[in-house]
Amino acid sequence: MDQTISFLTGAFTSILIVIINNYFQRKRDLQQYNREIQKESTKTALIAEADHRNFMIESIEKVSQSLFVYYESISLTYSVIDSSGKMTLEDFDRNYKEDVRQLSHLKSLILSRFPQFTHKISKVINHHNNYWGHQRLLVLQGKNIDQESLKNIQFIIIEIQNAVREELDQIEDAFYSIATELTS
Repeated sequence: MDQTISFLTGAFTSILIVIINNYFQRKRDLQQYNREIQKESTKTALIAEADHRNFMIESIEKVSQSLFVYYESISLTYSVIDSSGKMTLEDFDRNYKEDVRQLSHLKSLILSRFPQFTHKISKVINHHNNYWGHQRLLVLQGKNIDQESLKNIQFIIIEIQNAVREELDQIEDAFYSIATELTS
């Protein structure tokens, strides 16, 4: 009977040690699993954050390039070139339509990525239409325009260009702040 009790005690002790060992092993495995999940989650979040940061920086670059090209297209230099008499009205209208298409694309980029600038880009588009209206007058009149009318229209074009520059400077300053924050 002593042997049976010893045997049962030994078996019970062995079973108890296995149960306790399994309990602690399961607990360690669960902690390890949770650490791995947390590590993977953090890694995924860092990758997503980096992807978003790169996307926003690329967006700033695209919008800035488009704004610069647009600004140059309404400069006094372009105005003089366009109104020099070499451009037909059809060519002028085709250029205007292409600019409107590009501005529409630019506006959609701003609406989707930088909605806080929607009002400013709408102002820029209004200035664009005003510029092209005055520029069309120059193209229509060609070399037949008197000097006083030419000076008046060029003065208006310069005012439009200055207004656009003011809006674009504000957008550039804001983009600079955003880009600095993104790259810090």
